[in-house]
Amino acid sequence: MLIDSYRGVIAALAICVLSAASPAQDVPISTVRQAYSDGQVVDEITGVVVQDLIHMDRHMGRIHIQGASGGLYSGIAVVDQEGSSGKLVRSVQLGDEVTLYNVVFNDRAVFGNDVLYFQPGTSTFSITPDVVLPDFTDVSATDIFGGQSAAVGDAYQSMRLRVNDVEITQMHPLGRKEDNYALVDGKRDEFWAADYTNKDKQYESIYWDTMYHHFSCPDTPGSSRWDWNYNPISDDGFGGVGQQYTYLSGILEASQGESYDYYQLLTWDNGSFEPVPEPATAPLALVGVGLLAFARRRRPV
Repeated sequence: MLIDSYRGVIAALAICVLSAASPAQDVPISTVRQAYSDGQVVDEITGVVVQDLIHMDRHMGRIHIQGASGGLYSGIAVVDQEGSSGKLVRSVQLGDEVTLYNVVFNDRAVFGNDVLYFQPGTSTFSITPDVVLPDFTDVSATDIFGGQSAAVGDAYQSMRLRVNDVEITQMHPLGRKEDNYALVDGKRDEFWAADYTNKDKQYESIYWDTMYHHFSCPDTPGSSRWDWNYNPISDDGFGGVGQQYTYLSGILEASQGESYDYYQLLTWDNGSFEPVPEPATAPLALVGVGLLAFARRRRPV
C-alpha cells in the first residue's frame, strides 16, 4: 500500500515537471477571440500583418494580423502600448508573419475592436518577413454591415475581405468620424467603407482636406466649416456617387462610439478597388453607326 502511494506521488511530480518544461503553445487567433476572457494573457500567438498603419502619424501604434489559413474570427488588432514609436510597429511590415509572446487580450477595447496589447518590458515578438498574405474572403454587404448601430461583421474583424460589384451611393457625412462612404453590393445591400488608411495618399490630405475639405468662412474671420458638396478623391481614389467598381477590398474595422456601433471596410491603397470601365458614350456610338452606313453606300456593286 505504501509503495502504491509512493508511485502515485512520483507520477504526479513527473507530470508537474513535464508540464513546467513544455514550451508555450501557439494559440489560434480564432480561439483567443472566441474563448479568452477580457484581460487574459496570451502566451504565444501568430498572424500575418494584413494592415500596418505606420504611414499614419496618429495611428496609435496599431496593426492588424490574421491567421495564415483564414477562417472566421481569424483576424485581430494589435496595439503597441508605446504608440507609433513602439518597437513592434516600427519593425513589422505588411506581409510579415509575426509571433507575439505574453500579450494581453481585451474584448472590444478600441472603438469596438478586439485587441492584443503589446506591453513594453513584458511582451516580445519574432518576425518571419514576406510570407504569403492570406487569401481574400469574399463577403456580401449583409455579412459586414447592419446599419450604424448594429455591429454585424464581428466574425470578419481585421480580416482581408473583398466585396464584388460595388457602387457608391453616398459620400458623407457618415459614421463616427463622418468620413465614411456608403456603398451597395450587387444585391443593392448597403455597407460602409473609408479611405483614410490608403497608403497612396498622405493621411492629412485624406482625412482633412479630401474627406472634409476644411476651409475658412469668409463671413466669420478665424472660423471654419465643412464643405459637404466637395467631391473627395475624384482623381486618384474613390470616385463620386454613382461610381461603380468591380470589387472593393480591405480589412474590416469596428467603429464604436456614443451613438455608433458598426463596421467599415478600410482600403490599403489605390489597388484596393477596381473601377468599372466607362461604357462608350451615345454620341460615339452614333458616329460609328453613321460611318458604317456611309461605307456601305460607297461599296461598289
